[in-house]
Amino acid sequence: ALGDAVNVAARLQDMTKTLDCKAVVSEEVCKPAGIPADALPRRQVEIRGRDQSIVVHMASDPTVLSGLLEPLGQSAHEEAAHGRIEEFAS
Repeated sequence: ALGDAVNVAARLQDMTKTLDCKAVVSEEVCKPAGIPADALPRRQVEIRGRDQSIVVHMASDPTVLSGLLEPLGQSAHEEAAHGRIEEFAS
């Protein structure tokens, strides 16, 4: 599974040239990040090495992405910190 993620990430990075944008983000990443579906232009693309096409969102200015991310609540920050502490304690 890690190999597929690396392959897709590399292909998306290469697509910035053909799609004439600075950042390409898969819809699979946008949803959990809280980026609204209509916030960026989207397009269905073929990824070499995959059987199915994927939907990507394109940003001509990558700094706009930080403004679209859903902010983590305090409890999410605490849970993330607690999880990291447990990892090191094991």
